[in-house]
Amino acid sequence: MPSLVKGKSKNSDGKGWYGNPILLTVIRIFFGVFFVFTGLLKVTEPRAELEAVISAYQLFPDGMIPYIALTLPWIEITLGTCLALGFLTIIASWCGAALLLGFTFALGYTVASGIDLKDCGCFGSIGLQQSNSAALIRNLILLAIYSLILLHPAWMWSFDACRERETSSEV
Repeated sequence: MPSLVKGKSKNSDGKGWYGNPILLTVIRIFFGVFFVFTGLLKVTEPRAELEAVISAYQLFPDGMIPYIALTLPWIEITLGTCLALGFLTIIASWCGAALLLGFTFALGYTVASGIDLKDCGCFGSIGLQQSNSAALIRNLILLAIYSLILLHPAWMWSFDACRERETSSEV
């Protein structure tokens, strides 16, 4: 039962509002759907367009760009599916954090280097264009929200929780 202590809401487990299992589950599912959505947008566009976006970041040798363009959307879709369903939750959460952090570092590099991207490529070619700085700020906010599921894994409504219940009932 939540109680107010000096204006702060705390759960009975002492984690505070940020440890609320429903909030954490909503965040986990949101990011799962988010990664699946952005991955599907990238898969459905011509690979040459994604290669051009990746090349514009000036981070990778030209020989690596086709492989990155081929695998990146599928990595996003796989991680997103695992997060949304709560399958391998901890591993998927940390891999998703690494992916989001990598995207954020890439955007930070473009801002620091003065590279003017016409499109960050985050949402495929749906026409959602943001300046490098706006995209970087958006990613930093997303990272702050995402960090909650790293600190407190969200097990509610997950395959992992179902699997754990099955193994504990067998014992």
